[in-house]
Amino acid sequence: MVLLLAACTSHSETRHGTSLPHASSPELAAIDSLMWRQPDSALAVLQQFAASSEADSLNEFNEHYCQLLISELLYKNDYGQSNRPALQQAVAYFDSLILTLKDTPTLKRPIAGTDPLSLTRNDNIHFLTARAHYINGVGYYEHDSVVEACGNTMKVSMDGRGRAKDNIWIERFWRTIKREYIYLNPCDNAIELRKGIEKFMQYYNTDRHHQGIDNETPERKYENNKLLIRTHKAA
Repeated sequence: MVLLLAACTSHSETRHGTSLPHASSPELAAIDSLMWRQPDSALAVLQQFAASSEADSLNEFNEHYCQLLISELLYKNDYGQSNRPALQQAVAYFDSLILTLKDTPTLKRPIAGTDPLSLTRNDNIHFLTARAHYINGVGYYEHDSVVEACGNTMKVSMDGRGRAKDNIWIERFWRTIKREYIYLNPCDNAIELRKGIEKFMQYYNTDRHHQGIDNETPERKYENNKLLIRTHKAA
């Protein structure tokens, strides 16, 4: 892992990378695509990439993109997030790119002579920024760094005892939906993703039986609890 963590860092020499400042390198894009299907294989490929000369010539955008992939692959392969400083720099970098997109027009249809990547680059930057914030939040949770998280303007759910883990139930749901639906069903656009998530949540709430609630469905458990409350109030 030492070689992997040393990769994708800033270098003093001139970086060649890709000719487009905000375009993903083909190598990292391929690793990203593989990650959603086979995270263990993607981690091995990224380790090989880290030892290559291409890793030494990444531009700024791809250096931060690479750090994001390292964090995601460490998490998906059950390793601790050991590159937090570099990841937090990536979060700040992608946030800065979002600010520059406000005045950038979005292309609605292909234009002759236009680089095809530019048609989706803005969406890609938004997607990478959201991923960076999510995996950064996972790192706060792993390190139990609640004070640090609050200091970075993150909303942390706290109950009366001051515990930072009272949102573990929704975190478990995110883990389930990612592993059982999102990672297994890559989508081409947000509309397709939203429809798929809605369908999975419908199944999760109405058809799927859960061991933690006496093998009932969440919907049935909710309705039974409502009935018990009404009965108690009537008594």
